[in-house]
Amino acid sequence: MMTNGQQIWQQQEPKLVAILRGITPSDILPVCTVLYEAGFRAIEVPLNSPEPLASITLAREGVPADAFVG
Repeated sequence: MMTNGQQIWQQQEPKLVAILRGITPSDILPVCTVLYEAGFRAIEVPLNSPEPLASITLAREGVPADAFVG
């Protein structure tokens, strides 16, 4: 059984994924805002980035709900 997030992912089928290597929590929100405005709906913060979970949390709170951040 698919989760709601998986169903939405399949419906939207993002064509591009922004991979933000080395992004810091202080930089995440402005970068994600620009990426979202440019059409990106899938944003990845690699776990080897500085404080990745903090960055993911800030990004999820700062971009619209139709963006996938992880």
